[in-house]
Order: sequence, then C-alpha cells, then structure tokens
Amino acid sequence: MAIGFAFLAACCWGTAAVLVRLGLRRMHSTTGTLISLVVSFLLVMALALIFNFHDLRVIPAIAFAWLALQGVLNFVVGRFFNMTGVSLAGASRATPIIAVSPLFAAVFAFLFLGERPTVLLIFGTLGIIAGVGLIVSESLQDSARSGTAGRKVLLGSLFALGAAIGYGANNVVTKEVVSNYTTPLVAASMSLLFGTIYLFPMALRSLPELKRVPGIDVRFVALSGVVQGVGVTAMFFALSKAPVVVAAPIGSMNPLVALTLAHLFLKRLERVTARTVVGTLLVVGGVVLVILGRNL
Repeated sequence: MAIGFAFLAACCWGTAAVLVRLGLRRMHSTTGTLISLVVSFLLVMALALIFNFHDLRVIPAIAFAWLALQGVLNFVVGRFFNMTGVSLAGASRATPIIAVSPLFAAVFAFLFLGERPTVLLIFGTLGIIAGVGLIVSESLQDSARSGTAGRKVLLGSLFALGAAIGYGANNVVTKEVVSNYTTPLVAASMSLLFGTIYLFPMALRSLPELKRVPGIDVRFVALSGVVQGVGVTAMFFALSKAPVVVAAPIGSMNPLVALTLAHLFLKRLERVTARTVVGTLLVVGGVVLVILGRNL
C-alpha cells in the first residue's frame, strides 16, 4: 500500500510538470503559480478539515513563524521557480534539475542539523552533478546555437535549480514543524495558505491577462494544482505507512514520468534528446543514493 501511494505521488508530480508546460504557453508564471496554489490549498485544506480538524484549532503561536517560512521556501521559491523553469526550459529539462532537491536537503541538514555525509550520499552527489551537468551543457549548446531561444532554456534551467534549493531547504524546515508543532497535513495546508498570500501581490499585475488567456490553458494550470495537491497527500499517506528510505526514492522517480509524458505529448513544444535521458537517469539514481545515504 505504501509503495502504491509513493508511486502515485511520483506520477502526480511528473504529470503536473507536463500540465504546467501546456498551461503556461500564453500565461505568466506568476499567474499560473497563483492559480495552482489556490487549487492545491482548497484541496489540501479540505483534507485537513476532514482528517485533522482538531489539530488545525490548536496550532501553537510559534509554529506560524515556521509555517510562514515554509510558505516562502516551498511555494514562492519552490513552486514559482519550478513553474517558471518548466515554462522556459521545458518539462524534460527542468524536472530532472528540480529533482535534485534531496541533495540540497542533505547539505542543509549537514549545516544546520549536524548530519554527516555517508559514502552513498557522496556517490549520489556525484551522480546528480554529472546528470545536471549533461542537461545544463545541452542548454548551453542550444544557447550558443539558437541565441534568444537557447538563453531562454538556460534561464529556465537556472530557475529549476533555484526551485531545487527552495524545496531542499523546505525539507529541513518541514522536519522542524512536523516533529515539534503539528501534523504534516495541517503543515501543508497552512504553508499553502501562506504561499498563496505571498504570491497574490506578485501576480496582481499579470492577473488581467486572464481575460485574453484561452480557457484551456487556465484549466491545464488548475488541473496541475489538483494533481500536485494529490501528490503531496499521497506522499503523506506513504510516509505514514513506510519509512522514508522506502517511500522517498519512489517519489523521486517523477522526472522519469515527466520525461515519458513529454515525449508522448509535448513533441511540438520540446524535444527529448539522448543526453537529456541519460542526465535524467543519472539524477534519479543519484537522488536515490542521497536519500538512502541520509538514512544509514
């Protein structure tokens, strides 16, 4: 059962990347991120009200500072940079880079939680660096050949790397929150609320564009919010039934899902090359080693 939930999370996150790519063709990433956040918040908050209503009523005051920080790291830096990176670089290139977030989580855990690197973590790091290097080197080549279009891909890769850093740092903050203050479902719903509050002023300038954006694009972005909300919830259930060492590596397979779906449905928008495939496999393998190394 736990493996099934973790696999569902991976499928959801990989699918969300493709939906974002389809939805942001004629929409600013700030607008798209706000729409997806609102949809995710409504879904996760509904689940929290159903399953953790009492915990929502007794959140300690100090926890709100941590939840506010979660909102910045997970949704302003994480999801906003994620969606911008996918919009600029494409799902097949941005998603593997975003998937290196466990590496940054390990770095922050080393710096702030006193965790020490293991042999597996070191080998996983080398694999991640090699995989990201392959993907980014292709972006650099495209930049040299294609001018503005190539620079757009390179900028998207950098946004994806920023999202990975945000997600990685958020893992450390989340550990503090769920260990000492509230349940994971309540933490997710409240951090989504803070993220929505933060993104709203950023999206105000671009919101009028929704009058000109085709309805299908809005639906794609809204559906990505539903899918991401389901993915988060599925991973919560997986982690409640199995150790992190079992659930997390399966969830980190989402770039393979994104790569497959991009090849099937995004042929007109982006190309999936052999270098991207090899880089993705190196990143996924490295992420699995990093997660396993942190739990030895």
